[in-house]
Amino acid sequence: MNSSAKLGLRKTARIHNLATGTYLERIEFKTSSGKAALIELPPSTVSDQRLFAKHLRDAGALLPNEKLSLKTLLEATAGTRCSLELVYAAQAGWTKNGKAFVRPDKVIGTSSSNIVGFRRSKPLDLRGKIKRSGSVASWKSSIAAPAQSSSILMFSICTAFAPAILKIAGKNTFGFCLSGQSRSGKTLATVVAGSVIGNGSAANLLDWNATDARLQEQLPELNDCLAPIDDLMSMKGSDRDKYARVKSLAYIFTLGAGTGRHSSYSPEAKDNWRTIVLSSNEISIRDLASRSRSERNPGETVRFIDVPATFDGATDIFDRRSDVEQELSWGQWFKVCEKNQGHVIEAFLELLIARKPAVRVLIKDHIKRFTESVVDDSDGNLARDVAEKFGLVYAAGKLAIQFRLVPWKSVALHEAIRKCYFFSRDLLPDEGVTFRAGKGALLSFLQQLPKRADIDRQNNSLLDGFSERQPRTYRCLIKREKFNSIFASDAQYQMLTRWLIASGRVTLAATSIGPRKIKEQHFWPDGERYRSVEILWPRMH
Repeated sequence: MNSSAKLGLRKTARIHNLATGTYLERIEFKTSSGKAALIELPPSTVSDQRLFAKHLRDAGALLPNEKLSLKTLLEATAGTRCSLELVYAAQAGWTKNGKAFVRPDKVIGTSSSNIVGFRRSKPLDLRGKIKRSGSVASWKSSIAAPAQSSSILMFSICTAFAPAILKIAGKNTFGFCLSGQSRSGKTLATVVAGSVIGNGSAANLLDWNATDARLQEQLPELNDCLAPIDDLMSMKGSDRDKYARVKSLAYIFTLGAGTGRHSSYSPEAKDNWRTIVLSSNEISIRDLASRSRSERNPGETVRFIDVPATFDGATDIFDRRSDVEQELSWGQWFKVCEKNQGHVIEAFLELLIARKPAVRVLIKDHIKRFTESVVDDSDGNLARDVAEKFGLVYAAGKLAIQFRLVPWKSVALHEAIRKCYFFSRDLLPDEGVTFRAGKGALLSFLQQLPKRADIDRQNNSLLDGFSERQPRTYRCLIKREKFNSIFASDAQYQMLTRWLIASGRVTLAATSIGPRKIKEQHFWPDGERYRSVEILWPRMH
């Protein structure tokens, strides 16, 4: 047996890396423990005996100590002509024709070239590294089934499937930030989402502590795939510094392109991406902006969307406990995500490819139906845009149900995504949000007014208002100053005033010219006229 065969050293493939336009040679060898291993090196390194031996030894290869034997072995390996030609794609995600999807180490579907994945910028970096363990069946039973105990967990799982349909739906990159107190389950929700794609442990999530350049380098590796990033609390700096960086990155993410590559990169190389970012923070980005004495603008808000992780004052994410037979402990959740990850997204992709183009129509229909079910007439463009993004997440969940990858009912899915959307919508700087908040504040105030029958007729000057029941309405009189103070801002006051006038719920002053105004002089039970507003609120029969 010759030295090369004995040590297991051989050249197995030549690989064209489209990201750089260069070639690599794949070398197989045995380590000192006897196990087979692989290393990929440029041909120039393989041809340089000193460098070749150095890289092999650093990788743990077992090499001869005798110089002549080593020289002969390295020359024979370097001189071998390899007939197997492989290709590393320029980036992850869908190929141009949409018939195949590139994963780090394999291709789902059919590719015209012999693509075997893509080469990560830093292969040994745990952050963003894809792992596979368990099976689709075990993921479905151990993660998807108990996830029905939480609207946020169902939402995060659907969010992990959703990037795969961004291209099909014609949508661009955006992100969600889950907000909630420490130990409420935010990181768990991100890890559960990560288990879909193969980032099923906190150690494999991307990290805000990385530089902007590093994050932009990692995103093409997650093209058409979820980009789960660990808690914003890992970001350095003050609240002002954090918000300034989040705001900047929100625009960078959604541009879908990096700041430009070095001239050494191939013209074929791509530095763009299409993804959904999922991260978390103890407070919403809106509140982070407020702490920085800033206010989120609509463009930034729609790119990185706040989603409360807990609802109605709850302390954790499990708002649907009655929907599961057995609840997992925190420790059990993280263990099952580590043991079951990476396979289900590949099953999802295989079924997407097999069912094109019919699936395109389904996706658009699901998005439309969800959006129509949650949008109302008072919503502005911002809320409608965000509703469509939640609709995309819903569409991904509907497909997962159809593909039998999650054991959920469509009604439960709709309830969960709808709930997440409504709580998220309340954090938007949208006209509809402002209007609903103002209407709610007004109605709450009217409901607490004392009844006219209970009012002393003597001196009503200190009274804010009162109500009396009439055949079709509740008649409410409110002092003008108190009415103005109900609303959180001048914009909200103007919006509600216009609505009261347009809907005929407020008494107007008589006028012969110009727009009609609210009548401000009314008699009160004590016989005096006070500057006040008369509202006639319809009774519910």
